Amino acid sequence: AEEHYRQAVAKGGMDKPQLVYQLLAFTAFEMGELEEAMKAVDKALTFKGAEGDRQLLGLKAAIKSAQDERAYHKEQELKKLKAGK
Repeated sequence: AEEHYRQAVAKGGMDKPQLVYQLLAFTAFEMGELEEAMKAVDKALTFKGAEGDRQLLGLKAAIKSAQDERAYHKEQELKKLKAGK
């Protein structure tokens, strides 16, 4: 599915581009591609009427939370490595 969304975005001329970017964000998020998910959700939020979309805003918050959690765990691993030397 993700590949089809990427192809649709690359091709352009979509009737509902916000929805395609939102679906791309969801699939990237589910696959753990957090940076790609954030790019897609940010792009979806640029379309008219998207700024108040609760589902889209919730997705953005979930992606941000996952990014923060990933950064925290990475930091903890680095601390463990440094402490072990």
